[in-house]
Amino acid sequence: MNDVKFNLKNPQKETTLIVMIYRHNSKKIVISTGITISTNHWNPKKQRVREVSGHFEHPGYNNILNKFDESVKKAITYYASKDVNPTHLNLKDKIKEYVNGTSIDNGKQLTLVKYTEAFISKSETSGIRSAGTIAGFSQLVSVLKSYKDGRSLEFQDLNLEKLNGLTKHMVSKYDYGSGQINKIQRKLVTVSKEAEVNGYKLHRAFKAASWRVSPPKINDKGIAFTVDEIEAIKNAEVSDKLERVRDRFLLGVSVGQRYSDFQNLSVADIITKNGKEYFNIVQQK
Repeated sequence: MNDVKFNLKNPQKETTLIVMIYRHNSKKIVISTGITISTNHWNPKKQRVREVSGHFEHPGYNNILNKFDESVKKAITYYASKDVNPTHLNLKDKIKEYVNGTSIDNGKQLTLVKYTEAFISKSETSGIRSAGTIAGFSQLVSVLKSYKDGRSLEFQDLNLEKLNGLTKHMVSKYDYGSGQINKIQRKLVTVSKEAEVNGYKLHRAFKAASWRVSPPKINDKGIAFTVDEIEAIKNAEVSDKLERVRDRFLLGVSVGQRYSDFQNLSVADIITKNGKEYFNIVQQK
């Protein structure tokens, strides 16, 4: 195991953050400790905050640095016990979990719902995922809880029959389209893969390349609108409020972009090239 090191982020400034550095698989993991100190309070040889007359923060700060040191050792030991060589990002996330006290690898086998809820709580506390991404995992929990026997499902219960039933449930109860279903399925994959690393047994269906079950077709034409249906929507008599909604929908159909990418389009976003007009869109993703 390599040594854990602590350095000043900007040693040339009067005050600076302390960062933790650890090398794994020839890559450098850098994590901010959240501690800002006066540069002249740092002991580079001991890599700790030194005692300075009139300042009393050093014991608390050094305890935090010690916790980072211990968390790296715990993370390395954890993956070694699983006989897993973690990726650079997996090890970084695991270190953060131990630092923040949000690790859920406590040996207790949780149900799929309980594990995902713990996964969400860990993500919120550690800040390793955005609020939008976390919302997707919360949606997965809602779907699972409303699914028959979903609250008691374990990871090894997820055979193709259960996965197919979950997909049909998302169509019948929530009227989700293929795009939304795929997003929730990807969240389930993410949670399941982390659970496997934490010692949970997955059904072999998750090992199969074809485990993601496609949503059943609503009719012979599938879920997408036909040209005639789009025309019917375009020509329908609606209220002023719904007319604005319809215009936005038709714009989205025309440009083929995500709602987040076309919702704020205006005349100012139109550019002309070779005599033709185009929307100039910078996608958020």
